[in-house]
Amino acid sequence: MLIALLAFRLITPLNLAVYQVYRVVERFLNRINLGWLGGNYEDSWIELFIDIFALLMIALIIHKIASRIFNRLR
Repeated sequence: MLIALLAFRLITPLNLAVYQVYRVVERFLNRINLGWLGGNYEDSWIELFIDIFALLMIALIIHKIASRIFNRLR
């Protein structure tokens, strides 16, 4: 049961990280397409920076969880 709980705590942030990467790529591609059609660049850049910040926070959370698990295994 402990292994299942640890796996759940590791997999859930990883799933969120994969989804966040997908959103960043999707918005980047949409920004390129909207740019050709005269779209609004400013909103796209703000959203891109917010997505990058969210990815960094998710990476930090995953790193902290993994380091706690590896420290307990020692």
